[in-house]
Amino acid sequence: MLPTVFILVCCGVFLGDSAVHALQTNVGREFIFGFAENYRPNADPSVIITNMSPLDHENVTVTISTPVHGLLQTVHLQGLDSSKQITLPRELVPYGESPDLSVIIVNADDDIAVYAINDAHDRSMDGFTVLPKRSLGTEYFVATYEPSLSSQMLFIATEDDTVIRIQLSNHVVYKKVDVEPGRLITIDASKYKVFLLESDKDLSGTKITSNKPLAVLSGNRCAFVPVGVLTCDHLAEMLPPFTQWGKTFVIMTFLGRSSGDIYRVIAGRDNTEVTVKSQTFILKEKEFRDFEILHGKTSLIQSDKPVLVIQYAKSFAADNVNGDPAMTIVPPMEQSVNLVKLPTYNTTKDLQAVENYVNIYAPCKEMYYSNLTLDGEVIRDIVSADRIVRVDRSDYCAVGFHIDHGMHIVAPGPQGFESFVAIAYGFAQGNSYAWPAGLATTQIVCEYVLPSSSIQYYDCRRGILEVHIPCNVTEVKTIEECINIDCVSYDNLIFICAGVAVAAMILLKLFSYFVIGRTSLNKQQIAFGQTALPLPPPPPEITIAAFETPSSPPPELIIRRDSLSPSMIPGSPMPSPNTRRTSRQERADRMRRK
Repeated sequence: MLPTVFILVCCGVFLGDSAVHALQTNVGREFIFGFAENYRPNADPSVIITNMSPLDHENVTVTISTPVHGLLQTVHLQGLDSSKQITLPRELVPYGESPDLSVIIVNADDDIAVYAINDAHDRSMDGFTVLPKRSLGTEYFVATYEPSLSSQMLFIATEDDTVIRIQLSNHVVYKKVDVEPGRLITIDASKYKVFLLESDKDLSGTKITSNKPLAVLSGNRCAFVPVGVLTCDHLAEMLPPFTQWGKTFVIMTFLGRSSGDIYRVIAGRDNTEVTVKSQTFILKEKEFRDFEILHGKTSLIQSDKPVLVIQYAKSFAADNVNGDPAMTIVPPMEQSVNLVKLPTYNTTKDLQAVENYVNIYAPCKEMYYSNLTLDGEVIRDIVSADRIVRVDRSDYCAVGFHIDHGMHIVAPGPQGFESFVAIAYGFAQGNSYAWPAGLATTQIVCEYVLPSSSIQYYDCRRGILEVHIPCNVTEVKTIEECINIDCVSYDNLIFICAGVAVAAMILLKLFSYFVIGRTSLNKQQIAFGQTALPLPPPPPEITIAAFETPSSPPPELIIRRDSLSPSMIPGSPMPSPNTRRTSRQERADRMRRK
């Protein structure tokens, strides 16, 4: 049995910490991003901007600019659920051996959501969810795929005096120099400086750190998924920082295809244990593992340390159905949200109609028994029961929908609090896109430094850190084996706080009675501004003679003269009024002695 030491976050401090780690999502008012190189030089980039005003403002003004070009466009969103697709200049997408790199800045006077599409003519496109500036971080791990052309990583400094360090998982060409894997690249960057590194190898697992927040995107100019299966397509995704990774993921294959999907799990720390369908494997930091899920199937991914999960749609020849490779971040269930306004991407640049879909993942109790809705209709009422799939006998369920062109809203019913994550995607002839439509970007990975100077990672949203220390530490060989840290569930925090408060009240009451009550001076003995008078002498000792039966005469009282105070001896002067004790006080003294 281990004694438990609780490192308590007091209620007042905890509330303050909760404010720091309040729920953040892909919704914001300032966005910084860019586009990487597409397969062809004639890419026409665009953004889809959606009104997400929490104050129900019907009119939102949005500006799109770059540090080089200045203001590109001003957009006015009219209506609470309004959304607009804006085509951007072609020169914002780099191309060639020495491409011009551009930073795109989107600002709004109220909350918006931004999705970006890099669509080149003749069937090469992908899109990504643009993360707001407040959700950017300082530690990232790159996700790409084995390239047909090059794999890419693009990163942008958001502040001056930014120092960027890149630990390569494969060789890259940087400033026309071939840098070998394992080497460290250090870059000093000013605000809005953008960098693009490319390789003919898979760059997944490359680690990027900085002293100030970065915007990081990765993917491929063109990739066959799986390798060797025609045709290739552009891949792009904006990456969440390590502090926003999770440990529980629901996965479900894309609708509209019949070939199944490929998933990749990337570890951010050594000795990460990952379980998929009862199979467990261990990953080192920067390592990744791929696996395939068959069409129409679901699964649950769980890990003991935070991981990043990527979903890849396969190439056209995998099933000869409309579509091509695409990649998306799979949001962890820890990053659930309770509102998504989902615009669709309707027509590609070569005028191909897009079939749009959405996958929704949530606790089963919210799918089956609560009022989670799609476009105002309760989900369990608009699909058959077998369409809502319980995932690996877990507490999570998944459901997918084909959706028409236009705006769609996933939200709880009236007075509901249901939470979920969602992935939006679409397929056209030789084209596809995918992105996380609803995910929180809250910091949930925090660190605790152990006495051994090693770092333990835990969920920032937990209120109490519980440290277990073995009773007999002499039997433990290392400090790491001696100390183990877990987190007490936030749901139990209120009960723990209440228990601590009750225990404190009981201890205070006992302290008041046994300590303060016995040492406090009689109010009659002290006048304001005076010192305390000495207590009167104790009453005389009384010896009671024993008797055997009730009929015996009353016991004889024997009083020793030497135990009497002078005031009790006949002829002695009476005590002064200030020192005279009442019979009630004398009885109280006798009760205390007993």
